[in-house]
Amino acid sequence: MVRDDKWERFLKGGAKICGLTDRPNFRAVLETGPEAIGLNFWSPGKRFLPPARAREWRADFLPEVLRVGVFVNAPTPEILALLEDGTIEVAQLHGDEDVAEIEALQKRGHLVIKAIRPETRSDLQWAESLPADALLVDAAVPGEYGGTGHRADWAAVGAHLRERGTGLPLLLSGGLRPGTVGEAITQAQPRAVDVASGVERSPGWKDPERVAAFLEESRAAFRELGA
Repeated sequence: MVRDDKWERFLKGGAKICGLTDRPNFRAVLETGPEAIGLNFWSPGKRFLPPARAREWRADFLPEVLRVGVFVNAPTPEILALLEDGTIEVAQLHGDEDVAEIEALQKRGHLVIKAIRPETRSDLQWAESLPADALLVDAAVPGEYGGTGHRADWAAVGAHLRERGTGLPLLLSGGLRPGTVGEAITQAQPRAVDVASGVERSPGWKDPERVAAFLEESRAAFRELGA
């Protein structure tokens, strides 16, 4: 189970680097100092990491880095297995999971990030009723579950947050990369950011220099917001 301080640190202007597939590259990315790492367990995806390999990688994780598992319509027992053996600390659900599936994980004491791909402001408002611990806003691309590199509507997210006041922590993804992440944070004012394709040389292989630049730019933007 994740330590509260690690989760709170992530939600105070943190960044998650998502979808690594190569262990030496994973180690190099860890050295850049992200607050969280996402491991993708959706087997049709181009950033799929087999659970057995993820369990081997656990020994490389730094204790302060949040371990997040990314799933798409996975059976609850498969998600619980990775949470309860300590391979991951948080489940990020990117598919069509319903309230019952989210609550089944929470009832076992686990944190859940629910990814949404809103097409309208009403989609954002509806998502606020979900029993998640945080919402991840990604770009809406037909037939895709994320990691497309398409830009989310950052301004709409920011307008929604300003209007609603308090609510679920909102994380931002979709079209983020060095050179855009600062603008995205300024417009949307999320609690944290999530990147996959925007720091890659090829799917699953991250460029440590791009990761470092992304972290530097995002942290500067969060500091401007007082995060």
